[in-house]
Amino acid sequence: MLLRLAVSGGWMLVAVQPPLRADDQTRTASSVPASTPTPAPPRGRLILLPARVEDPALKVESPVATYQALEGEQSHVFTVKLANASESPVVIKAVHTSCGCSVATLPSQPWTLLPGATGEFQVSIDFEGKRGTLTKTATVDTLNGFKEISFVLEIPPGLIHEALAKLGDAAVRVKMARRSWSAAMKVVKSVVVLYWGLG
Repeated sequence: MLLRLAVSGGWMLVAVQPPLRADDQTRTASSVPASTPTPAPPRGRLILLPARVEDPALKVESPVATYQALEGEQSHVFTVKLANASESPVVIKAVHTSCGCSVATLPSQPWTLLPGATGEFQVSIDFEGKRGTLTKTATVDTLNGFKEISFVLEIPPGLIHEALAKLGDAAVRVKMARRSWSAAMKVVKSVVVLYWGLG
């Protein structure tokens, strides 16, 4: 199957050419009378699809939002501020995040921004167990296109090191308890042996 793509004026033109059938490929001139024209193979279909482009009417205050995580934090909520810079309403259908640890909350769905209006929505990112630089994205889908926003979090190593230290302390306590129990059992055995020996 042959696909031909062409983008023009915000639309994508897709030409689909199906493969020739087996009987079309094996047809020969000797099997068809000379006076009978050979039928042409099917020519395929033209499909008109909208191309995915950025919505020029939608403006984001901070296309790249950053945050420095604090000790003990496991999540953060970003507030995304939008503005409609056009003379027509902008209809936001949905906001898609790059992974399951990020959740976007819209005022309504669909959400309409009137001409010249501003609005905001929240994106919550869970970074429990992460460290270093964490980058996530959210894509705002409108009727006329999309707008992508990036979120960059700097997570100090101390957060995960603290959790590992707690696990290490617990393991040490368990190990010491086992040693104490083993020592206590040896003492009990020694007393029992001594008692039976004296008897």
